[in-house]
Amino acid sequence: FITVTQYVAALAAHSLALAVDCASMLADTISYSGNLLAECAPARLKQRLELVMSAISLLLLFSFTLFFGLHAISNLDVGTPVKQQHVDATIILVFALLGIAFDVASLLAFKVW
Repeated sequence: FITVTQYVAALAAHSLALAVDCASMLADTISYSGNLLAECAPARLKQRLELVMSAISLLLLFSFTLFFGLHAISNLDVGTPVKQQHVDATIILVFALLGIAFDVASLLAFKVW
């Protein structure tokens, strides 16, 4: 839910940085889900699933880095006219503050637990 909301906000804010963070969160979610699946798998499949999920995670992160890196470089191309899009800093600031609040709440929960 958070990843989808952040992606919609990235589109609304015209923010490549917010979209990259969203893609990273998606890769983390897929990796964590796969590793949980591997932990619940029978012992004979456990190691293989852990290795496959590690490979998928690395492939996703590499793909996202390549895609967004090329997109950022194309935005810097000075030889062509750039279509100006205003980045809405307010939306980005709200997500940054929500992220900090979530991190603080997580730290407090771990302290109490």
